[in-house]
Amino acid sequence: MPYLREAAARFQADLLLVYATQVQTFRQDRFIGSNEVKARCIVDSVLLDVRTGIVVHSAQVAESVDAKKAQGELNFSETVAKAEANASGKALLKVADGVVAYINEPAN
Repeated sequence: MPYLREAAARFQADLLLVYATQVQTFRQDRFIGSNEVKARCIVDSVLLDVRTGIVVHSAQVAESVDAKKAQGELNFSETVAKAEANASGKALLKVADGVVAYINEPAN
């Protein structure tokens, strides 16, 4: 973490957003159709003050996406990859919205 704070300081940033994503896919034929997949992404994030290293905001967000194999896709792995990417994108957008809301809220 100190290296990330140092890099952020070199860019003259006041805040540093650190996040980790975890994506899971579910493909069980008896519960979900044979050409269907469910992807779930969990994003954990912390917003750090670069100067002090204090966590000023943290969040955990989860998003799920259901997908079916489309006509133009070559194989089912492409369907799974698209579902994972969509779930990750939605979760990261929620994290970004939370950070923006935190930054824009009036100081107490």
